[in-house]
Amino acid sequence: MKVIYIFALVLSICSCSMSNGAEQAAGRYYEAMKENNVDVMKSLLDDTKWFSITPGTNIGLKDYELGEAIIDGESATIQTIIISDSGFRGEFDTVLVKKNNDWFVSYEKTLKNKLEAARKAKKIEMNMEVKINPVE
Repeated sequence: MKVIYIFALVLSICSCSMSNGAEQAAGRYYEAMKENNVDVMKSLLDDTKWFSITPGTNIGLKDYELGEAIIDGESATIQTIIISDSGFRGEFDTVLVKKNNDWFVSYEKTLKNKLEAARKAKKIEMNMEVKINPVE
């Protein structure tokens, strides 16, 4: 009887950790980015064909925040906030895909979301400059 209880406990612990596997993968990815650990970043990507960061590069991530994963079958999105060393604050969705029961960051889709957020931030910044310093 003890064996059944222990098995049930182990199974429940495993299922809890699997339910937030996408969040854990994203967290490991952004932690590696903070530490400039390109090899770990690459290992957490679904495809590295667009990944061009070389080891030794200062990526410049100061901090990040992750929301809750929204899982839809074999894909997930996580609302992400990043703050760069230069003070840029970007909000975008990190996209993950599930392969062989493991979650990986979709670099291409996440990069697209990140670039769109940067573009919008720059557009807002430019609009603010125009309002503050109108052309005479």
